[in-house]
Amino acid sequence: MNKKAIFLDIDGTLFDHNTNSIPESAIFAIQSAKQNGHFIFICTGRGISEVGNDFSFLPLDGYILSCGANISIHKKNIYTASFPQDALHYCVNFMKKHHIGFTLDGYSKSFLDGEAYDMFHSFKLGQANNDSELARALLNENKMFHFSSIKSIDYYSILKISLFSKNRKVCEKLMQSLPNTITGFLNTSTSSLTHGEIMINGVTKATGIKKVLNYIRFPIEDSIAFGDSLNDIEMLKFSNIGVCMGNGDKEVKKVADFVTKSIDKNGLYYAFLKLKLL
Repeated sequence: MNKKAIFLDIDGTLFDHNTNSIPESAIFAIQSAKQNGHFIFICTGRGISEVGNDFSFLPLDGYILSCGANISIHKKNIYTASFPQDALHYCVNFMKKHHIGFTLDGYSKSFLDGEAYDMFHSFKLGQANNDSELARALLNENKMFHFSSIKSIDYYSILKISLFSKNRKVCEKLMQSLPNTITGFLNTSTSSLTHGEIMINGVTKATGIKKVLNYIRFPIEDSIAFGDSLNDIEMLKFSNIGVCMGNGDKEVKKVADFVTKSIDKNGLYYAFLKLKLL
């Protein structure tokens, strides 16, 4: 059996927000795959402060964080891409002016502004369980610093922006006016809250996977990626096999090579079994 490089999204793929836990079957699948010699990496939109040591009990080879902007392998940082400063200040000023809530994901810590804080505290986590990226933000807001405490030097360590608003039109206006050094998208949410992400242009989960494969000198033909949200599309298309969870966004399912069962139906374990990783 050829060794595979496996890349796992967290929210809605590995972590079930309905139970606030990783399914036991997923833990077993990862441990068994690792024992069979496969490489296993987290590939997530979460920043380092949102991940912390929450997954240290898993036999992981590394992390691709903030949608490819921060990469570590065996606890060694191999890549970091900081947000262009002019573009960052443009986005922050626009969001503050138009009352768009936001978080800034940094290399060592992340920041939550007042608008987002108020929205999160008027929104119950259970309302977002069908939207993994929104549920992630609600779950991890207590790990962030308030935006009012940000210092000038902190701006240089920002990797990604997440935004939240009840006014989708103003969010669309922001997306249409982004400088060409950055790019972004809005999620198709089932909630009343529009949310999205703004990233460095040319930095994605897919480019993160490419850097990892180059670093460990591993062929793309033996790569497998698992995801459920819009920010997973590029990595599912880039990897040799792209797997979408049964609970995933319909647009993600369209590009996947294989749609497994939902996370609450042992979807990760089922896919590992079908792909003969166990």
